[in-house]
Amino acid sequence: MKKIRLLIIVLFSLLIVGCTPTRFPEEDITLKIYALNDFHGAVFADNGGLNTIASYLINEKAKDSDHTIILSSGDMFQGSAISNMTQGSVVVEVMNKIGFDSMTIGNHEFDWGVDVIKKYHDKTSEVVCNFPILCANIYEKSTNQPVDWCDPYTIIEKAGLKIGIIGIIGSELTSSISPTIVAPYEFKPILPIIKQYAKELRTEKNCDVVLVSSHDNTNDINQSIADLMDEYQVDAIFNGHTHSNYSGETKGCDNIPLPYVQSGSSGSYIGKVELTIDGSAHKVKDGSAENIKVRTSLAQDNKEVADIIEKYNATVTLISDEVLGVCGRHVNKASATLWAANVIRDYSKMEIGIINTGGIRGDAFPIEENEQVTVGKVWTIMPFDNIVKTCTLKVKDIIKLAENSGLQVSDNIEIIQGELYIDGSLAKKDSYTVATIDYLFDNTKYPFLTSQNQVNTGILFRDQLIQAIKDTCKDGSLWYVS
Repeated sequence: MKKIRLLIIVLFSLLIVGCTPTRFPEEDITLKIYALNDFHGAVFADNGGLNTIASYLINEKAKDSDHTIILSSGDMFQGSAISNMTQGSVVVEVMNKIGFDSMTIGNHEFDWGVDVIKKYHDKTSEVVCNFPILCANIYEKSTNQPVDWCDPYTIIEKAGLKIGIIGIIGSELTSSISPTIVAPYEFKPILPIIKQYAKELRTEKNCDVVLVSSHDNTNDINQSIADLMDEYQVDAIFNGHTHSNYSGETKGCDNIPLPYVQSGSSGSYIGKVELTIDGSAHKVKDGSAENIKVRTSLAQDNKEVADIIEKYNATVTLISDEVLGVCGRHVNKASATLWAANVIRDYSKMEIGIINTGGIRGDAFPIEENEQVTVGKVWTIMPFDNIVKTCTLKVKDIIKLAENSGLQVSDNIEIIQGELYIDGSLAKKDSYTVATIDYLFDNTKYPFLTSQNQVNTGILFRDQLIQAIKDTCKDGSLWYVS
């Protein structure tokens, strides 16, 4: 009996050891990724502005922080008086409060110079980004190496997953940056860079998910990105720069949707991508994208965010709320652009004024009859810190500039049958004095760099606009533009 009993025990033990328990597949994981692009310092937008956006994102993250990612695709700071006067500090502080996971550099992050970009991570600065600033394709021309003042990617961990975020800026966007600032750098083509870092993230860093945050519209290459597979796989794309509002999915060779989204500008929308990840394989198997319209009803104001904004506003308001004058009639972008070209001519004491039409921002208009015009409004009209430069240009060069649809010449200039007319008469001299801004002057596609009598005045173009309205209205007169 003892032998039989022992045999039963041994057989039962072998049965237990040899038995493989049934394994149930792990549940799918859902990631929610929220994105902003081209915010342009729109702290006080009519739709609720920064506090509404921040409050919504803080609430969404509080619901499930382990499945929530928040990122930016660039151009966050430049564009409003409160943000420009603080070089983006008010926006940075609120982004820190929200808990952004990354921000890709946009072309307007260069407007105050690379030293300001570096300052965002300088621990001795008063305000420092608590999130990485990304861009993988900005290279030093002198060394052909990536710059050391931003990271090509960042890696975060959510819901047991490793997620890589690659930052990219459009390779053609050097033309949207002041030549003196961007001259040392090259923006490499984006698709090879995406492939390079997607492979690094998946094979060397063991990332389960790869996202691309691009300050550019990638629609032309989305199918090529969607067709990337295995170690090159990209799981979602977040766009910026063109201020477009779109969302969708593109299927690649593996038939898995690649979500993409761009969310307008000035905080008009918040992009949202949802990714469904196989819980066992840790591989994305589905995805969708949408835009959430920002309105005051989206979320109640967050007091801590309101306190951050008010801290800056109390200081900036002393400057931005100064009333310069009162508008005499309806002003649109076109009429204001011509007025601005006349101002740079007259206040620089030159014969001709030339500016770029894009430097006068459309979202500042219309300005209505009897509306007060403040310093803050002029910052909205012309938010860039462009310096006035002057020179003497030959007539043939002035004609070419005047015929360029992207430029605005002062109203004393006409081109009639290929001839230059100034103040209503055919030009009698070979050259004339011209005032323009450094953004144009320093660009090699224009003739300023080969001109005569070049002078850097050191005067901000925006200060000339402010002074012009002040002077017009100093005796109670109304401000009129042609």
